[in-house]
Amino acid sequence: MQIGKLELQNQNLMKLFKKGQKCAVAMGVSLALVGCSFGEDKAQEHVTISIDNTISDHHVSIDDINALNIILCNNQCRTEIFDETVQKLKGHGISFEVAESMDPILEQDHSTIITMAGLIYDSDSSVLLGQYDNEKNNHSDILALAMQAGFKESGCKIDGIRPGVSEVNHEMGITSRVPTATENMLGNGSSFVAIALGTHLDDVQAEKISDGILVGLVRTAYEVKENPKEDYLYRIGGYDTIEGMAVKMGTSVDALVQVNSNLAEDLIQKDDFITHPKAVSRDFVSDNVDFTLENISTKSQSK
Repeated sequence: MQIGKLELQNQNLMKLFKKGQKCAVAMGVSLALVGCSFGEDKAQEHVTISIDNTISDHHVSIDDINALNIILCNNQCRTEIFDETVQKLKGHGISFEVAESMDPILEQDHSTIITMAGLIYDSDSSVLLGQYDNEKNNHSDILALAMQAGFKESGCKIDGIRPGVSEVNHEMGITSRVPTATENMLGNGSSFVAIALGTHLDDVQAEKISDGILVGLVRTAYEVKENPKEDYLYRIGGYDTIEGMAVKMGTSVDALVQVNSNLAEDLIQKDDFITHPKAVSRDFVSDNVDFTLENISTKSQSK
């Protein structure tokens, strides 16, 4: 999204936008602010604030995002980062429940769980932990790829997507991948992504986390409406071959190798993720597609 000039007609609206919607400007997300007559309810009346005076063909509403039934989970994330994320998302009108890492509400059916995890990734960047189980039918692949695109767009340092989390067997000296605690608790039809925040994030990077999540949610909501049943990521198993995975995905070996730089025809690594070639052509992962968030809330705002 390219950031342009915002032409605002009302000085009070300008002050409100600068104070409360800075992260939306940083992402280039278009918002529609509602109820600009302070202290009154003006249902269904709103002013659209667009970037570069254009409206994208890729429209997402707050209702589209809230239909994902979001749960924001704190798994030992730094308090200031998690609290700031909660407040910014609420400020955009997004509804969600807040949970801790082992909270029973994570077992709710048909929910979308975003876990912010700390003390896992020893880096100044972050990594996304996606679905380990290839057989689950949900939106976790879409969510992981959308969050990756959202983090890149907001300027967050991101080191890609991993299938599950690393587990070390100290007795045998073996490191393997296993499902995250969030994935193990998923309810029926629920989806998730875990954001393993780097332990050395600087303040500037931390401020962009909530922006990345918001953009990721916009992209997720769009793709879920457009293409809800697709699986885009596949974790390589112990007996997989490139030819066999190409057959499973209904594509060619050449296409699979072209899209996945971690593949070589003579070597594949167990528990690596590969991306389906059709995912790279989808708008929700593109760097060159503008999305528009339309805030259709009719809640009045007061001074």
